[in-house]
Amino acid sequence: MLSRHYTFLRRFFVYALVLFSPLLSAAPLHLLIPSGPGGGWDTTAREVARVLQGEGLVEEVVLTNLAGAGGGQALLSLIEGEQPESTLMVQSLPLLLRNLTGVFDVGFRDIQPIALMIGAHQVVVVREEDGHSTTAEWLAAVQSDPVAHAVVGGSAPGSLDHITAVLLLTQAGLTAGDVRYAPSDAGADALRRFRQGLGSALVTGYDQVANELASGELRVLGIASPEPVADIPVPTFREQGYDVVLVNWRGFFARAGHSDDVYAAYRELLGQLAMTNAWKEVLARYGWSDFVLMGDDLDSFLEAQEEMLRDVLRALEIIQ
Repeated sequence: MLSRHYTFLRRFFVYALVLFSPLLSAAPLHLLIPSGPGGGWDTTAREVARVLQGEGLVEEVVLTNLAGAGGGQALLSLIEGEQPESTLMVQSLPLLLRNLTGVFDVGFRDIQPIALMIGAHQVVVVREEDGHSTTAEWLAAVQSDPVAHAVVGGSAPGSLDHITAVLLLTQAGLTAGDVRYAPSDAGADALRRFRQGLGSALVTGYDQVANELASGELRVLGIASPEPVADIPVPTFREQGYDVVLVNWRGFFARAGHSDDVYAAYRELLGQLAMTNAWKEVLARYGWSDFVLMGDDLDSFLEAQEEMLRDVLRALEIIQ
């Protein structure tokens, strides 16, 4: 009874915030997706919309896909006020990378961070037939012959996959320049090429390979999470002695210039979503980690991650 009463009060508080927010009470919630259908951004936004409506937290959610410039077109349209006022845009770590590398002239400081919701932690995968059972064994092989042990990733040099490889291999005494990185056209292409024999390891998000592990042909050596992840039976790199933590978060951002009350209503709405059993089921289904950050903690996290990424990109001589 107490639990039901608490849930009722929480939902009443959300409804009150929405009702008295000038934006959220006057229009449906709009979720802007900076890509076409399919992929991480699209899946995240559609699952958020489904749970928000299914749990009765909002009456209507309108989804808009706006692809172009690697997410840049949607970002600019939000900044320049071309989207409805009640719009949240889904974004991820590449927002920081593309700003640092000059692909975007704008970044997270030009919009309002609302909440990070999920984390897709990076992993290193090897083929079972190659005989590496631990991260240390694979790193020793790379150290002995870096040229013969390329690392396959699903995106361009300087991307998240490349940076993960650099962070791990420099922990083993190699330099950024020693890392042989083989880029691919997205995660599925990287997995296909790796299965065909390219490289000695694949760096990707766990959610990209979770369904492939049942075959017994692949082994995940480690995961770049700060602590062990529930339902993912993989040791962290920290547990193995390598201080490598990197998460490809996904979260939501609003246009700058709204009132603090509007931003508070958005945060409360997404916070309530994160507490539902329906959302926890979504996390389990996709192998995502619960990674909710808001407010000052979120701002500090983005600034710290940006600085870490800047250091690695400089080591790779991608930026000055």
